[in-house]
Amino acid sequence: MTGVTCARAYPPTPVRVAALDGLRALAIGLVVGYHAQVPGLHGGAIGVDIFFTLSGFLITGVLLRPADLSWAELKRFYMRRVLRLFPALVVVVAFCLLYSLLWLDGGARSFVFTESATSLSYTTDFYLSFTQRPGDPWGLLGHTWTLGVEEQFYLIWPFALILIMRRATIRARLTLVLLATVADSVWRAGLNISGQHAYIGNAFDTHLDVLLVGCALALALPEVVDRLEQWHQRSMTCGALASICLIALISAVPPHLRVFPLDTGDLVVAVATAAIIVRLIVPCSTRVARGYVAAFSFSPVVWIGAISYGIYLWHVVVFDICKRAFDIDTQERRVVFAPLLLLATIAVAALSYYVVEKPFLKLKDERFRARFGGIRRGGPALSRRA
Repeated sequence: MTGVTCARAYPPTPVRVAALDGLRALAIGLVVGYHAQVPGLHGGAIGVDIFFTLSGFLITGVLLRPADLSWAELKRFYMRRVLRLFPALVVVVAFCLLYSLLWLDGGARSFVFTESATSLSYTTDFYLSFTQRPGDPWGLLGHTWTLGVEEQFYLIWPFALILIMRRATIRARLTLVLLATVADSVWRAGLNISGQHAYIGNAFDTHLDVLLVGCALALALPEVVDRLEQWHQRSMTCGALASICLIALISAVPPHLRVFPLDTGDLVVAVATAAIIVRLIVPCSTRVARGYVAAFSFSPVVWIGAISYGIYLWHVVVFDICKRAFDIDTQERRVVFAPLLLLATIAVAALSYYVVEKPFLKLKDERFRARFGGIRRGGPALSRRA
């Protein structure tokens, strides 16, 4: 595959933006709060949309960093994805299999084995799309459908980006991405009209528009960042604050009371997330904007964002085990045990981060590097972690 030169590519030296980890913390808080059935918190799907938009932005930045987008660069990209995501997933799946063998009965155990296979093959989204009906409960690994969506996107987007980057102007590139975004939103609207709600909630093709919003932002930002910094400080801050308020409002409203027509709420959240990202990464000069960024950069919040992948993988498993162990079957007991569930999840996720995830990312074996052409640290222009 011949290389494609990236016009005005991201600078070669990655810069860590702690506030983006803070945004991850917000997303994982919404997801965990929803699954913990915290009263008044219905933002599980919103948290996933935030993750998807941020992932599209960061992954596109990773791919645009090399001056020449070639097959060698794609090999490095894919191997880094494997090292970043797969080891922690294998540990979770192995634990669930052992747990099912020791504690679950035949039917539940068989379901865990099926989910384990779909999780490790990143096909849980396909499995749930065609087997789950509205109201059906998830198993221990049902939430890995989001990993399937992202991994399938990783397989398609780099090659689509190579074709897009052949366009001469940034306007033409953005037009292609935005047209794909609109087309996917129209596709989801059509499925909504036909009543295929379970498919919409889990399928790969019904979440592409959310990912593509982040991709479009990554394509556009290097071209407009100077202009934003000079002339649009107040607009960026107002947009970001309004987006936070909108996400909080949507999260507080039960899904059946939301008023977005034709299932366009996901796209609304994605655009709001893009506005938040812009304010977090474009240098700010006003006191309100600096305070906004500081809130997302608060050290404990950043740390939660750093371990958010482990929190996402483990929280459903920890919740299920604790509910069985302490007989948590009422709303009152859920409220009482919520701090225990949260602390247990964070502890397990931290262990996963420091014992499993970080060591694999720091692999320096020369034979491994020689075999795969080197694993180069990198990230988008404004964040080291993707």
